[in-house]
Amino acid sequence: MVSCCGCDCVPWDVTTMAASNYLKENHNESLKSIKFFDEMKGAASGGTIETLFESMTHPESKKTELGYDPLLKISGSPDKSKLEFRSKLQQFLGYSNIHKSWIGMWVLATGNSLIVKRSNALLQYSGEDKLSYEEALVYPNFWFGVVD
Repeated sequence: MVSCCGCDCVPWDVTTMAASNYLKENHNESLKSIKFFDEMKGAASGGTIETLFESMTHPESKKTELGYDPLLKISGSPDKSKLEFRSKLQQFLGYSNIHKSWIGMWVLATGNSLIVKRSNALLQYSGEDKLSYEEALVYPNFWFGVVD
């Protein structure tokens, strides 16, 4: 079984990789920051609803006793200076001057950010720098954001 391989994460992970590859190939630069403004239509799948239900009914943190973040481990002890990652996920309804629309929390953003964090550790999108990841859900107007 391959986890985290569906519509819930692949577009964000692959887009981050494509942006990184473009910068490296065309500008000899590393990816420093990526911002996603998600526009969604449709409903969540049964698997997504089950994951959401499980995380809401058992919110306790699953701490590791390994002494390091397993998402950053490649081989041996991870070199944390090369694998730093910062995620900023929209928590409340607000207006985005960048996107010129109302944005709010996207329930899958946390999972997306962790998957991109792992891919960055493996593929080093950000090179020696910290990768900054941001994600928010776009609403067609203020009232959709309030009602949702």
